[in-house]
Amino acid sequence: MNYTPRLNLPLIHSGQAQKEITHNEALVLLDILLNSVVQEIGIEVPPNTIEAGLLFVIGINPEGEFANHQNEIALKLEHSWRFVAPRKWLEVTLDSDGSKYCWNGEYWASSGRISSNIEYVPRPTITTDQPQIMVQNDMLINRDNGEYLQVGHLEEELQLNGTYTDTSIQIPHHSIVISVNVRVLEQISGANSFSVGTDEDATRYGSNLSSNNDTTNVGLTNQPLTYWDDTPIRITANNGSFTGGCVHVTIQYLKPHGPWHWD
Repeated sequence: MNYTPRLNLPLIHSGQAQKEITHNEALVLLDILLNSVVQEIGIEVPPNTIEAGLLFVIGINPEGEFANHQNEIALKLEHSWRFVAPRKWLEVTLDSDGSKYCWNGEYWASSGRISSNIEYVPRPTITTDQPQIMVQNDMLINRDNGEYLQVGHLEEELQLNGTYTDTSIQIPHHSIVISVNVRVLEQISGANSFSVGTDEDATRYGSNLSSNNDTTNVGLTNQPLTYWDDTPIRITANNGSFTGGCVHVTIQYLKPHGPWHWD
């Protein structure tokens, strides 16, 4: 069967029997790719009871009927699912808030919201001692030759334990950090204060911060600082050792990319 070169839509052969099958398949694919309004980004388990016609962007560790369809767009049909792998720079819209997400060839990156209003979303109840990676949002400032500036945003809710705790999220290599921000989500125990930095400089983004609930700090970089290797953020207990508590950590950074690959 022949397919269109861009969207990979099936073409009807001359004299083909049961042309309606090929034609209907092309319509279903167009239904997914045009005006792609999705219900969720990064879903990994198929929802049980939903109406036909809804779209979802599958995450990186899918299960059940979503298995082996990482990062694809899923369309709910009456009795099954239909999947489409995204082409580079395909954009979808999240139905709940109008957020735009673009497939950059490696992952779905956020490209901003239609509305400038920011709504506070209460964090979920933490039921595990493992770090919970929450969000990776990116905006790309593009040029036609493939050169672009990535404006990156990483977030994590981090349970604290020991003399220090490193984040699972990392400052990407070859990037410039703008700010590392923290907020205490659960009262920290075992230390009256803490610092925010890296293994090289424990207080680079904040020092002697209160362990009290709802303490916040915006850790701006005093001058441009480039990280050449992937680097986690380190939360260090001052004059003690963490025995509990949770902080929300945000990394905001710039990563330039030329019309070549250095990875």
